[in-house]
Amino acid sequence: MLAVSQYGNVRTGGAERYFHETVTRMCLRGLQVETLHGDETGSAARLHRPWKVFSGGFHPSWRAHILQHLREYRPDIIYAHFTVPGLVDITLRCARALQIPVCLVYHSDVTGADWPRRLVGTAYHRTLGRGTLRCAGSIVVASDAYRQTSPWLSSLEEAVFHYAPPGVDDAIAGGVRSEGKPYLLFVGKVDVESKGFGLLYEAWSRLRSKYPDLGLTAVGPIPRRHFPGVSHIDYLHQRRRLGDLYASAVATVLPSTSTAESFGMVLAEALVAGCPVVGSAVGGIGAIVSPGVNGFLFRPGDIAALTSALDAILQHQDLLRLSIGRERYRDRFSWERTTDEILAAIFAVAPKLNADKIRHP
Repeated sequence: MLAVSQYGNVRTGGAERYFHETVTRMCLRGLQVETLHGDETGSAARLHRPWKVFSGGFHPSWRAHILQHLREYRPDIIYAHFTVPGLVDITLRCARALQIPVCLVYHSDVTGADWPRRLVGTAYHRTLGRGTLRCAGSIVVASDAYRQTSPWLSSLEEAVFHYAPPGVDDAIAGGVRSEGKPYLLFVGKVDVESKGFGLLYEAWSRLRSKYPDLGLTAVGPIPRRHFPGVSHIDYLHQRRRLGDLYASAVATVLPSTSTAESFGMVLAEALVAGCPVVGSAVGGIGAIVSPGVNGFLFRPGDIAALTSALDAILQHQDLLRLSIGRERYRDRFSWERTTDEILAAIFAVAPKLNADKIRHP
């Protein structure tokens, strides 16, 4: 198998972690895997560094190098992760020319908070993205909820979809709740407007008159803007420490305004750690949040609705925690289970692979 993604460094983001976790487990189960990345970290052909275009990139020499590698090694399947335009678009077209089957994990639409990025995303899909999706024999997404809300995926009536949400690290699942002052938790990049931290900050400020001891903690890169009263924690290398923060928070909040929010990884991590969640009703977040059961949804961008949802979380804290079965969510968001779903999607389009030879944990 040739596994392909634009970036290979697991610290780049959640998609790269997904790639690393599933590829590692498939290797342990007996698949022979080569990796190909555009940042010179793969085990297959070494490619020239890309010319950057927003968060994606490509190099004119890539197509020839990839074609040569595919002709020489002829993999039984290409397992590709689409995050940004570039390497995957080129590789999948080479695979189609050589009739090599493809399983594509689609992480999110190409879009952004500002109109230039949205325009670029629309132009990309109409010129390249639609064709890239049609090169795949099977397409894997985190949930059917995201497939239905994505304008690009929902229009693919002939495509075969499989569903495999990301897993959650065992270290997160082992998070321990500690008593102390209550706080809301935000995990992500505060400076990215579409993540909605500004909305959360305003809602938290409104709640302070009713809950004067309520804190707000943000985990992620230290932002350029100063938010008075917020406790900022830089990137945590110790995942167990992050698990403790999840377990101890009164709620983990994802107030995203972007339709590219295909899953909401921080909410899955919070539930595995036993923490109630609040998320905006956008993208695939609705597949995780069950209103009144494990948390609440609110209209994206609506500060009043977010404030009301947070107030409800605080009033029903004990009941929500009782209804969250940590073991159930741990099983639902297990990397082994994710790998099982990925292998099912791969075997569906790669008849040369022998499923009977794959070891199971």
